[in-house]
Amino acid sequence: MRKTSIAVRNEGLTRPVLLDGIARTGKFLLGKIVSGFDGVEHFQYVSLLEIVPYLERLGCISEDAAVSLLQINIDQSAYEMRIGRNLNLRYEDASSLYNSHDMNVYLQRSVSKLSEGIVERMTNDGRYSPFITHETLPNIQIFFKAFPKLKVIHLIRHPVDLVHSWYVRGWGHRFSNDPLAFKTLVKGPNLSVPWYVFGWETKYEEMSEMDRIIKSISTLTEMEEDAYKSLPEKQRDHILVVSYENLVESTGNAIKRMAHFLERNPSDGMGVILAREKCPKEISSVQRQTKLDEIKEMSSESGYRMMLDMVVRYERRMKEV
Repeated sequence: MRKTSIAVRNEGLTRPVLLDGIARTGKFLLGKIVSGFDGVEHFQYVSLLEIVPYLERLGCISEDAAVSLLQINIDQSAYEMRIGRNLNLRYEDASSLYNSHDMNVYLQRSVSKLSEGIVERMTNDGRYSPFITHETLPNIQIFFKAFPKLKVIHLIRHPVDLVHSWYVRGWGHRFSNDPLAFKTLVKGPNLSVPWYVFGWETKYEEMSEMDRIIKSISTLTEMEEDAYKSLPEKQRDHILVVSYENLVESTGNAIKRMAHFLERNPSDGMGVILAREKCPKEISSVQRQTKLDEIKEMSSESGYRMMLDMVVRYERRMKEV
């Protein structure tokens, strides 16, 4: 059968901002704050946006198909937000519109008539549409091919907090048997495993749960750093790295950096958002040490050494961001 080439546009309709980072870095907090800038829509989570890039990376779909899927899904999701369709009104969700300082604007959109010129407004009014993604920086090149003007705010977090949070959430065992994980998995010898385990599936199956988590986060961190370094300078300038610690403890400084990066000012609702999220606030070093002690008890000697190496590398990186 003749292979069909997928037609793609030079650029999508939307001005997307990816709010990316390893799972459990605090991206939904980041989403609430970023959505508090003028000219920025309420953030959305669309799982396909993080699945398509690694399917393309693994050779499961073609580059042109991946670009087309990203353009269509981002543009459609942004368009539906603009017209008030499929709004998330589930009160307890972190992405719920109840967390938006502009909730009435979105509700008004849902009862208004569709007006002509929506495409022109989306093209010309300069509003950003933020999307939360998980572990997408390692595969960011396909996003830049879909949206050359893409901006990325990449959130990092202390590895002790990440590893411990993954363990509490069960991300060392849930993937292979939990349908609510909502991930496309890779076939291992006996288990289905996440995409970033490709190449060390057998070792993953033999590891303890804690060692799996430590190795997974270490692998993703190295992938992120390698991908960032491989980008041309022009694209690296479209990525802002923010630490969770700075976002929470020095919130004003983080907001200034993001305002400069997005070329947007904080809205009148930013103070309400920060008060609701209790930012700024102090992160307990005592609790982190307790977490590290628990990690040590449940990891192997080699796994714990990898954990400590991640801590050293992260604390060195913190001085750069």
